[in-house]
Amino acid sequence: MEPGSHPSPRYTFFIYIQQQDTGQRWYYSNFQDGVGSDMLGATSGYGTYEVPTVSAFQMLGPDGWNGNQAESLISNFASMPGRYTLVLELRDSEGASVMYSTRTAFNVVSEVETISGEITSDTTWNNDKAYLLSGAVFVRSGATLTIEHGTVVLGESATDGTLVIDQGAKINAKGTWGSPIIMTSDQEVGDRARADWGGLIINGRAPVNTPGGTSIGEGDTGTYGGTDPEDSSGTLSYVRVEFAGTEFSPDNELNGI
Repeated sequence: MEPGSHPSPRYTFFIYIQQQDTGQRWYYSNFQDGVGSDMLGATSGYGTYEVPTVSAFQMLGPDGWNGNQAESLISNFASMPGRYTLVLELRDSEGASVMYSTRTAFNVVSEVETISGEITSDTTWNNDKAYLLSGAVFVRSGATLTIEHGTVVLGESATDGTLVIDQGAKINAKGTWGSPIIMTSDQEVGDRARADWGGLIINGRAPVNTPGGTSIGEGDTGTYGGTDPEDSSGTLSYVRVEFAGTEFSPDNELNGI
């Protein structure tokens, strides 16, 4: 040891899955509800690891906890629908104080419901299901589509799945920081790419700078524009739209949102 140098501090490593609504925890690797254990399953006398610095400790990625291990862990909850968080924690040597943590949220859904055609009355999509858009789905004037936080909406690639909010209709999609609403491709993770599906189209009545004051959306998605600068088509918060933007023909495409 060089003069004046010090050994690396020792830490403990905890991995658990937490149910977001109830707060229940299942620790890796014993899955006993509420029984805290380190990554090796010890409930006391935790195994410690030397880590030069907390900032250098990589918990996710090619040199840390990888996607295959996480997927294997999550698969244990396949029969338990709900909203969960996978948490990895670096704690002090006694396992008491959290020095660093990283987490990712995931949903286990009871079914995938296919949606097609028109929505003509107030409708709610709940986060215990995933919703597959088959072709263009139109929310018609007078109807409000409410999407719960944590809900996953899939655009069917084979049919250019698209969600269209008509003039006079509303979308009420309020995700949260820890439980966003995800609109994505129906392809497998790792195989998703831009333009897999149509995306989210919102047609309002606010003024636009085109002759006549209105325009027709590309892809036959309806009329937008008008004379009402106070017009509202609803609310989007913590909504992620990804891998969208189908091109039907040259210069005739949808663009995410």
